[in-house]
Amino acid sequence: MAELSVVVPIYRVEPYLKKCVDSILRQCVVDMELILVDDGSPDGCPQICDAYANADARVRVIHQANQGSVRARRAGLLAACGEYVTFVDGDDWLAGEMYAPMLALARKHHADVVISGYRQGNEQTYALKRNVIDSGVYRGAELRKLKDRALYSGVYYEPGIVAALWNKLIRRDLLLSLGDAAPAEAKMGDDAAVTYPLLLAASCVVVQNELQTYHYRETGGSMSRSPDRQYFDRLYALINSLEEHLADDAGMLRQLDYYALFVLEIGFCQMIAVHRQLFKTCRVISQQIARFAVAERIGRIDKRTLDRRARARMRMLRGNCPGAYILLWIADGVLAKLGI
Repeated sequence: MAELSVVVPIYRVEPYLKKCVDSILRQCVVDMELILVDDGSPDGCPQICDAYANADARVRVIHQANQGSVRARRAGLLAACGEYVTFVDGDDWLAGEMYAPMLALARKHHADVVISGYRQGNEQTYALKRNVIDSGVYRGAELRKLKDRALYSGVYYEPGIVAALWNKLIRRDLLLSLGDAAPAEAKMGDDAAVTYPLLLAASCVVVQNELQTYHYRETGGSMSRSPDRQYFDRLYALINSLEEHLADDAGMLRQLDYYALFVLEIGFCQMIAVHRQLFKTCRVISQQIARFAVAERIGRIDKRTLDRRARARMRMLRGNCPGAYILLWIADGVLAKLGI
């Protein structure tokens, strides 16, 4: 058994892949395996993966027909043999030593999950990012406090723990025990579908915000930013999955309303920005308000935690007034550009 398995799902990341893989292989973890999952990438990624496997015994490659990032990660996890497992997106990289200090924390505290900070941006310009929840060792009553703020820190919308899987070191058997937590069709939110049930199942979590060597690359073509015609169908499956996996924990389930409203608003914002057919956009928003039981969700949240603009938008959503909601979004965009 390896000490650590690093899984990289790969699809259309040829310009970035070598930098990503090289940064992983430079890590000072002796007993490490790297699993590259070629998810039917139509560019030069499969050949690059094979070249690394031929040159370094630590590297294994899985070639599969394109099935999406969820199934690619799952394939890598099922093939992994490390006590701990982590994930890296194929267009990201590690800017320094990451896994040795995370493994040391995991060993010292017998942790199920170790969570780091990260960097966000490109090679020239980036910001250092932290989780809202402070660095520390969480178990027992303290872990309960972490779980009660994991999805929602108290500010709309800011999670206490970043949903991403790539800044987490996870005990493999615990992750496997969750089964297929993420819906296979998920595009946005697939990390959240795993991360929050994982935190619920954990007995000890270590947060180390000062470790900020994972570099999340911001690219214009990032999947989470691209318009998706199936957005609301995918989101419906995601929210149902989270409701199912968090059903036994009232504290985490309460936070899900904030998350659901936030990701719904992302979809509405994309529609408003892209579509010019006002009546069609209003109809779709109205349909999703009913489908996601938005009025009931807004009725359960604490409106005092929302800023003035968010409260106004929620009033329009709760009353199923999509036209007024759209006008609010447009006005907010204009005011934001003016710095008001």
